[in-house]
Amino acid sequence: MNFTRVHLRGVLRSPLRLLLTGLAITVAALFATGAIMARDIALRTAIENLTAIPAAADAVVASPAGDGVTALDRLARTPGATSAVGRAHGRILVGDNTVQLHADPGAGPLSRVRLTTGAYPAAAGEIALSERAARRLGVSTGGSVEAMIGAKPVRLKVTGLVAGPPADGVAAYAPDRQVLTLTGAPLDRVELTGDQSKIVEALRTSAESAVPAAEARAAELGRAQDSVDQLTAALTAFVLVALLAGVMVATSAFRIVFAHRGRQLALLRAVGGSQATLARALIAEGALTGLVCGALGAALGYGLGWLAPLVAPVSQPSLSPLLLLVIAAGAMLITIGAVLAPALGAAGVAPLEALRRTSKPEESKRTGRLRIAIGVLAAAGAGALVYLMIQEGLLETARPGGVTADLLLLTVGSGALALGAVVALGPLYIGPLLRLLERPARLFGPTAVLAVRGVGGAPRRAAAVAAVVTLGSALLTGALVGGSTLREYTAAESAASYPSDLLVSLPEGESLPAGLVQKLRARPEFRQVLAYREVRLDVRGATEAVSVQVSDVDIRATPGFAGLRLTEGSWAPGGVLLSDGFARRLRVGAGDLIQVGGRNLVVRGVVLGERIAVSAVVIDRADLDRLDVPPTPSGALLAAAGPGNAEQLAAQAAARNVLGQQAELSSLTDQRTDQSGLLDLLTTLALCLIGLTVLIAVVGVGTTAALSVVERGQEAGLLRALGLGRGALAGATLGESVLQGLLGGLLGLLLGVPYGWLGVQSLGTSAPFVLPVPGLLLAVLAMAGLTAVAGLLPAVRTARVSPVTAMRAND
Repeated sequence: MNFTRVHLRGVLRSPLRLLLTGLAITVAALFATGAIMARDIALRTAIENLTAIPAAADAVVASPAGDGVTALDRLARTPGATSAVGRAHGRILVGDNTVQLHADPGAGPLSRVRLTTGAYPAAAGEIALSERAARRLGVSTGGSVEAMIGAKPVRLKVTGLVAGPPADGVAAYAPDRQVLTLTGAPLDRVELTGDQSKIVEALRTSAESAVPAAEARAAELGRAQDSVDQLTAALTAFVLVALLAGVMVATSAFRIVFAHRGRQLALLRAVGGSQATLARALIAEGALTGLVCGALGAALGYGLGWLAPLVAPVSQPSLSPLLLLVIAAGAMLITIGAVLAPALGAAGVAPLEALRRTSKPEESKRTGRLRIAIGVLAAAGAGALVYLMIQEGLLETARPGGVTADLLLLTVGSGALALGAVVALGPLYIGPLLRLLERPARLFGPTAVLAVRGVGGAPRRAAAVAAVVTLGSALLTGALVGGSTLREYTAAESAASYPSDLLVSLPEGESLPAGLVQKLRARPEFRQVLAYREVRLDVRGATEAVSVQVSDVDIRATPGFAGLRLTEGSWAPGGVLLSDGFARRLRVGAGDLIQVGGRNLVVRGVVLGERIAVSAVVIDRADLDRLDVPPTPSGALLAAAGPGNAEQLAAQAAARNVLGQQAELSSLTDQRTDQSGLLDLLTTLALCLIGLTVLIAVVGVGTTAALSVVERGQEAGLLRALGLGRGALAGATLGESVLQGLLGGLLGLLLGVPYGWLGVQSLGTSAPFVLPVPGLLLAVLAMAGLTAVAGLLPAVRTARVSPVTAMRAND
């Protein structure tokens, strides 16, 4: 007899059970594929925003010699090159707004923009605007703008709107030859596609030498390598979490299914099936389910990844369709691994013992020594990894490269072990914990008591359901803690770097003309004009002396002061304020003595961020006077009369009118927006990942809770035969689901909060710990609600079955 074939036929006769287990595997594969695709998209998006060299470029020629158009035509004929795109940048003045004009082909693999409305420029005098520039200028597709290029007035037609890199700011775009002709700007570089080795070799002896695009891109990324490494490590850790989640959901689903097949397995054992034969049949079931459902989930995740650029301003993924085969095979292997332990346990049912029963064997109330040992070892391992993280520099923000990735992986490993300990020791504490709830449950009637006893009387079954709820709750609460903490950090850093709306500055060592500050203060377009002095001085800390810009800006008077955060110290007058980044470099903190320009000063506070307004060091005005710095201000911070776009534009126009050519004007509001653009994109991707987390939690909770109810048909029939009504049975079953959801939600909260904080600390920031209490409580209640909803329909279905039918059937 082919026991595997017989067993699989029996599985097909239970479509609801098959649907629930298949759904769990499909969503697990979808989650893993989505995490891998999101990692690829996020990295490409970050790199394309941190570097201006597209990923499709094969070689780059920097600063070609001669006329731009001529050089571009010459390089396009390079042996091995299939296409060439020139990059040039110029500035055009539209009213009081400065717009950056960038050369871009508008389509194809070397384009950095995506057309959203209208058509891309094709003729002289045509431009495309970024959506931000269109809002700033009040222009739409088909309109035109009067611009100044140098001293030359030009009328430009707006043919379309594009989504460009946030770092481009208020930008316009046109093909390379049009930008070169219109602005007379030099050709910054030429990007080539084709045979990289032939291109490099062909230009080796010419005036323009080509370098591989990866080399040129790495040089541009050097300044932001720490950020890229942090992002890569964080996304890699999330992929590992996704794989862990898939294994957890699959294991819990199959453990519940196999635990309630005692009668069926016993019959197969009675007709000659050995334990090994039945184990192979159960493993074959898992492999087939994993392969089919894993392929389906991988295909859905892959398709969603390619749809992402159509609905969000992110880069296209670069992963091959071969990923589908890898994920499908991986899902099958993971499912086999998840099935192995419950399959071996279920196949060990003795024929006579199972045949003597009309339902599954009674669950043991005792927790095995091996299980306890595994749980204790897992908990000890989780603690040991946290200790190792502290030794590796978890609490230090100044670290050598690569440590961030190691710490994040250790965080994932420690979290996995902690979750394993919670799962392994679940039967040990679930029963006693729920017995404590039995007395309060009596206040709600016999149905509530039955629900508490139903969960506490089957601790292993309850632990299987609570494990997935715990996983979902831990992922969700950890994401809430980490996201809230990082948002607080970036908001405080932005407030420190851009505390006002406009910046008036001069080259180092120069001072503002006399009377200029008074003229600015006389204009009604400004509600504040805050002058400051800035000078380069030697600052000596505990380990080294650094020559750095020092200012006396009154940071407490700026509009952005309310958003600043101190990592230590106070805002008391006098002394020195240091940016957090500079304080880490000097290895000093609040209360320490440092030398500024040869004078000893006390550090009063350390401000979160890399700089404070215009410098990394701020000292009191009187202290700067004692250093014999001239009293004439060298710059000013301007706050517009109001926060709206019209007030901002009016303030810029007024400042340009007063300043003329006497000083440089920068928009801190625009810089703040530019800096937050990439963060917004990455936040969008993070929200997608959190959404996938919630999805797998929902489906995992739903399938395990539903399976737990569906597989208990005989138990429900016995209760009905003893006189329990349909409503009471449905209420008791629903109450069990709610209790399991609350239990798993609270356990997930206990894991998610500390590990969310560990994840943030692993990134090496000085982010202050933020505990979003309302969101965490809502997450726990949501988990309880999800298990209730998941158990509702199966509970109603079970309650409607007649006692005789329920007791005669196995499912």
